[in-house]
Amino acid sequence: MILGIDLGLRTGLALVDEAGRLVWFRSTRFPDRARMKKGVHRLISELPQVDGAVAEGDPRLARVWARELERVQGIVLQVVAAEAWRPALFKPSERRDGSTAKLAAERLAWRLVDEGGLSRPRSMTDDVAEAICIAWWAHLEGRAG
Repeated sequence: MILGIDLGLRTGLALVDEAGRLVWFRSTRFPDRARMKKGVHRLISELPQVDGAVAEGDPRLARVWARELERVQGIVLQVVAAEAWRPALFKPSERRDGSTAKLAAERLAWRLVDEGGLSRPRSMTDDVAEAICIAWWAHLEGRAG
């Protein structure tokens, strides 16, 4: 399984299985960086064993996730920029600016939720949508480990 993470104090998380099917997603909000450090360990400990993890976002926050993923899951976090995964998933017109790219991510995320047979939440936050897209892109790119 691959864990996709959209880093931030509001963090999106998604798991994609070996077949590329979305199996789990969620958003979590940390009030501040100190509480994030404590919360990351708990979140990672609750996950099933993953084969790889890919994140996009603040490199300082990535260090916290990387340390815990290595300690708890024994894997190395790959950190990528949006410019690495968006061109593989979206047409140029869908990524001409951040707002347009986030809408494209939301559309793709809804499709993957439906294809995975998961319950639809009332709304899709952009952090979750991007985490889903990151995990799916990582699967397509063979970035499991």
